[in-house]
Amino acid sequence: MILEELRIRNLATIREVAVSASPRLNLLTGETGAGKSIVVDALKLLAGDRTDPDLIRHGEAALTVEGIFRDIPAGVRALLEERGVESDDQLLILKREVHRDKPGRVFINGSPVPLKILAELGARAIAIHGQAEQLNLLDEAYRLDLLDAVGSLDRTAVAEAHARWKGSVDRLEVLQARAAERARLVDYLGFAVREIDAASPRPGEEEELKASKARLRGREEISEALNFTLKALDNEDASLIGTLKSIEERLDPLSGMMPGFADAARQVREAREALEDVSYTLDRELSQTEAPETTLDAVESRLAALDLLKKKYGATLEAVVEARRRMGRELAELEDLEGTLKAAGAEVSDALAAYAAAASALNKARKTAARTLQERVQALLPSLNLEKAQFRVEVRHTPEAPTPSGSDAALFLIRTNPGEGMLPLEKMASGGELSRIQLALQQAVQARRGKVLVFDEVDQGIGGRAATAVGRMLQALAAHDQILCVSHLPQVAVWADRHLRVDKKVKGDRTVTSVEPLEGKEREREIARMLGGDEFPSALTHARKLLSLSEEE
Repeated sequence: MILEELRIRNLATIREVAVSASPRLNLLTGETGAGKSIVVDALKLLAGDRTDPDLIRHGEAALTVEGIFRDIPAGVRALLEERGVESDDQLLILKREVHRDKPGRVFINGSPVPLKILAELGARAIAIHGQAEQLNLLDEAYRLDLLDAVGSLDRTAVAEAHARWKGSVDRLEVLQARAAERARLVDYLGFAVREIDAASPRPGEEEELKASKARLRGREEISEALNFTLKALDNEDASLIGTLKSIEERLDPLSGMMPGFADAARQVREAREALEDVSYTLDRELSQTEAPETTLDAVESRLAALDLLKKKYGATLEAVVEARRRMGRELAELEDLEGTLKAAGAEVSDALAAYAAAASALNKARKTAARTLQERVQALLPSLNLEKAQFRVEVRHTPEAPTPSGSDAALFLIRTNPGEGMLPLEKMASGGELSRIQLALQQAVQARRGKVLVFDEVDQGIGGRAATAVGRMLQALAAHDQILCVSHLPQVAVWADRHLRVDKKVKGDRTVTSVEPLEGKEREREIARMLGGDEFPSALTHARKLLSLSEEE
């Protein structure tokens, strides 16, 4: 993949720059503090790294970084397709905005995407190497990653076997812990299972009971109203009908005495007869009202019992029923704990044996890859001014320490001077030697082909012939992959296919960083400056000589 152009706006001291890159080796030089690493920071943002709003230029609300890439590898196109991002076979445009007071935004080919997708893409498209990655050489896991990359080794079988073994170990430990408190657990689980079984809850039962409760409450209200009315109308001790009948009996003898008594007696009799009709109708309705199969008290009691179960075993009856199944299984295991423990132990042994077989196969493949990596790096050391150095890769198998990446440790050993013993890199190599070994590894690990390689002062701590060797190696790497390199060494800078100078100036009351391509006389003056001062004729002469030597090769 090739970065054609990098556009940066409001990042640190950069107001706005557009950097056009060569498809081969691009060198960034400039005075200390000019802002060379700002370009690397911009590429880190495009690779999905986390950012800090403090990187936004003072007084601005947001920064923007945009990269235009071509020659898109098949793996990158496949990732975009998997993530549902529209892609162009020819170009890939990545854009990232970082805002001071609101969330940032990410765009791929103009479409907004989550930062996670940019990070996935960045891992396949851009590899950034600096002093931190040189220190990674001292990290065992990183060395193992390099070794597996050389052999194109797949850890999937080992990782899956490890997950199975770890899961069986965890289960056995749980069972062993249960064995220690078996009696208490059996009592608890037995009680819980019996309690739930006694209640026999059914999923959906609560809804049915609540509907019955509503119906029963309506039926009860009707029954109470009818009974009250009938009792008032026709009760043996005191009732409206009985009272009216008594009044009627008193008024009847008086009907012949005065006309008014006859009318009164007739009206009382009509009222009594009407109430008798009402009483008959209500009594018939009451007799026709069937007694419910269950009572309101019974429904409310059942609901209360179910609520108690939910408080103890789950938020819903479905959860209670599932808890019953789970506790039943646990109880069965505890009741036959000896057999369960034996089976779990056998499962651990089987899983460990399967893991050991997968790890052993990976170990053999890694030993083959170690020889390949060792031979490749050793062949490159003379070209890096490490003619007398010896490099060795060892793979040590430690079956007693299973991990998802296998049971191996990768050691990188080096001897830089004859007569010395082979020692691990962390005990022997200087910072400059680590830089050169890192370059040799990048050349040897061909699995990284297709990425844009970024080196941030990988030549730090070296000089002289070693610096020239690093420049040659960078140019050799650039034959396969595009490289952007921040350098402070003229012996490295002269090998650039495109030389970019980073400059920082004060304009008005603001500091502004610019990035300009250098050619011809301007490039000679920059190389002379790096040699000690472009104001000296000898420095300019030396610069021209270095440039001519690099061009001849």
